[in-house]
Amino acid sequence: MNKEQFLEYLEIYGADVKRWPEGVRSSAESFFRSEDLELKRAIELESTFDSFLGDQADMPEISVALEAKLIDLMPMAGETKSAPSFIEKLKSFRASKWMAAGLISASLVGGASVGYAQAAEQAELSVVNSMLSYASADELSNLDTEQWLNVEDISDE
Repeated sequence: MNKEQFLEYLEIYGADVKRWPEGVRSSAESFFRSEDLELKRAIELESTFDSFLGDQADMPEISVALEAKLIDLMPMAGETKSAPSFIEKLKSFRASKWMAAGLISASLVGGASVGYAQAAEQAELSVVNSMLSYASADELSNLDTEQWLNVEDISDE
């Protein structure tokens, strides 16, 4: 047996000589005792992997019910699961009463804010419109920049 064959058998049968075929065990034991750093590293890695696999063997068995659920979740060959439609998602959505109340109140506050902002803007435009309609050209030409920008000062006069 040469080094490449040993590494191949090591990869297949692991670091425990007892799992190797009887015909190659005696020649493999000399490689296990070798001082070659590459062989030592490969044997160490296979030992680590063997211990990992051994730890996996000690895990508890999966219950039949869990196994059946997992199998049911897997799609059958050729079967494709389509994503649920928006209406199906909406039907399955279960929001708490407090969440619904919060969304409704946020909508109401937002609507009231927009309405108030528009009302304030309309009031300013109304003042400017009435000022322009009743003022003469001479009165408007005498206004300085501050008076044009501050509608309250003009309406108080």
